[in-house]
Amino acid sequence: IFGILAAALLYFFQAFLLRNFTQFEDIQYLHLICLYVIFHAPAALIEYIYLLQKKEAKIVYYGICLFSTQLLAVLIPLWMDWGVEGIFSCLVLWSIFKFVWLLVLLKNSWHQSKRVNSTQQVLSWTIQKQLLVLTLPLSLHMLIGGGMEYVDGFIVTKYYEDTGMFAIFRYGAKELPLVTILTTAFTATLIPLAVENQAVVLPKIKKEIDKLSHWLFPLTIVLMLGSPYLFPLVYNETFAESASVFNVYLLIISSRILLPQVIILAKQHNYVLVWSALIEVLVNLGLSLYWITDYGLEGIAFATVCAYF
Repeated sequence: IFGILAAALLYFFQAFLLRNFTQFEDIQYLHLICLYVIFHAPAALIEYIYLLQKKEAKIVYYGICLFSTQLLAVLIPLWMDWGVEGIFSCLVLWSIFKFVWLLVLLKNSWHQSKRVNSTQQVLSWTIQKQLLVLTLPLSLHMLIGGGMEYVDGFIVTKYYEDTGMFAIFRYGAKELPLVTILTTAFTATLIPLAVENQAVVLPKIKKEIDKLSHWLFPLTIVLMLGSPYLFPLVYNETFAESASVFNVYLLIISSRILLPQVIILAKQHNYVLVWSALIEVLVNLGLSLYWITDYGLEGIAFATVCAYF
């Protein structure tokens, strides 16, 4: 339902979005983008279902299958010379493939639960309401927190008339991917443990952070030193300027690796995350507007680092 709502907002308010957030006249292949949003959004449940069922091997199998097919969805249209529209079409088919996988997984899970408890209802509105109350602040947190990159993009497009500056910023405005992946994975696995016993999980969090720090920080340093050479090599000379933005964004690791959300979510103090996200956006917006005049794109990047910290 939320996927359909998001796609509908994108489709019916495209003129407003174009006018206020971009410098383009239209959004190409919008119908394909909307279809992608509808099918892609719910498929994120797959990993969590496997996690709750403690089927770690299937998560790995799913990951290999998922990302290899995603790569093929991009490479095959390029090889067949189908153009950008062909790539979007294949990515829509890929998102439908994920959605079907989810439906099959839910069907199997349902049959298993029916064997265990034959009186189980198909849908309990009481449980749905409880879940909505519990997850609403989490949804708001993700919505507001995810809005940080849109705030940055909005400031860049409004401040610079050259649309190329937006591309330079966007290519550089990336965290170290391993940090996001690993912290998300650790958070997901540690929350159930924290709910059961916070006293036991706190030393475990510290131990995991120590482990991550000992190899993620050196890797970050190496990337900082190498990025001025890597960006022109991987992309082209036009994006050499993106390296300095990337180096600033790498500093986000300092706050990302702390994992306070594990304890907050375990205690079900979910609205703390909403207030945190609001403060982050306000700090980011204020500092970005202040620093862009003196430091340019790097100023916006430093504002994001400070906001997260």
